[in-house]
Amino acid sequence: MSDRRYLYLGLVLLGLALGWVLLHRPQASESFVSGAAPGFALRTLVGTGSVTLNNTQGKVRLIAFWATWCPPCVAEIPTLKKMQETYGPKGFQVIAISLDENVQAVLDMNNEVHFNYPVLEGNQQVVKDYGDFTGVPTSFLVGKDGMLREVIPGMAEESSLKTSIEDALKGK
Repeated sequence: MSDRRYLYLGLVLLGLALGWVLLHRPQASESFVSGAAPGFALRTLVGTGSVTLNNTQGKVRLIAFWATWCPPCVAEIPTLKKMQETYGPKGFQVIAISLDENVQAVLDMNNEVHFNYPVLEGNQQVVKDYGDFTGVPTSFLVGKDGMLREVIPGMAEESSLKTSIEDALKGK
């Protein structure tokens, strides 16, 4: 194949991927932004001890729903790790909720990426409690007061996530 054909093929594949992402963009209920974050008690897959919304009270939390089979979810992991490393000492906590049916896939992923935040085993009830969104990644930023501040459908952009976390830590 000539270089031009590779370029065209690459552009077509990029267009198809972009189209798929736009068509399958997660939808989250915006009405949840002003309410209290639903509580949960889920099994910890990565991390120690039990993690619930209540035992992280007083912190700004990012509840990140994801799955190992979701390329944007996997691509978002370095950003989430960076946010945890940067803002964790300031009162921030990422809590990932895996929607994988295969728990071993999550454990294998941890061997590759070494999560620096807890990963919990999700279920349909917690998805329903958080607005029955239709795709991953979908994240919810919860303030120190336990109120939902922001719904982030799709992959979180690092600069806007950073601003949202900093504002929440300042109580803005």
